[in-house]
Amino acid sequence: MQFKERLRLLIIPAKIIDQTLPHTGIIYEIGSGLGALAGYLAKKRPQQTVIGIDIDKKKISRAQREFQLPNCFFVTADSATYAYKKYAGAILSDFLHHVPFETQKKVLKQLVKHIDKNGTLVIKEIDDAAGWRKWCSRIWDQLLYPNDRIYYRSRFDWLQLLKQLGFKASTYSTTGWFPGSTVLYICTKYSTNTK
Repeated sequence: MQFKERLRLLIIPAKIIDQTLPHTGIIYEIGSGLGALAGYLAKKRPQQTVIGIDIDKKKISRAQREFQLPNCFFVTADSATYAYKKYAGAILSDFLHHVPFETQKKVLKQLVKHIDKNGTLVIKEIDDAAGWRKWCSRIWDQLLYPNDRIYYRSRFDWLQLLKQLGFKASTYSTTGWFPGSTVLYICTKYSTNTK
């Protein structure tokens, strides 16, 4: 596993995400990159299918080589138009702020349509209202993804959008030792409303 992905697993609250997700049904990691989180979950959950989705062919190819597990698959696809199957759990970890606001909404609309009745969606995102922690996160994004435009939302904005799309969400702050902003949104579907 590459340094960048090892660092990512240190920053991601992987154990909390693992405890939050259902233990049956398909799990998606959207914006899976080099596959560290999808691979971690597939190893911990050999009875479940874990599918990593990313638009970057090179990253998907490397993830396929790194995580050759019978229950772990990686797909090169656009998350806003991908043909999702019914799923029990999905993770979007530091992915949504790399796509425009309208695309964020399109991806979430797709996800609310295909989530199981008792499914869980976990979003890890930067809080645009987190003061100095937000600016530290911006520095990390600039260092790791210098060509990306960044689209942060505040915690309040995320909660409003998720509610509008049919998710009820609770939040969990996971900043801990890391000098950045990290908020987990633990979401379940509360209605079939997909405006």
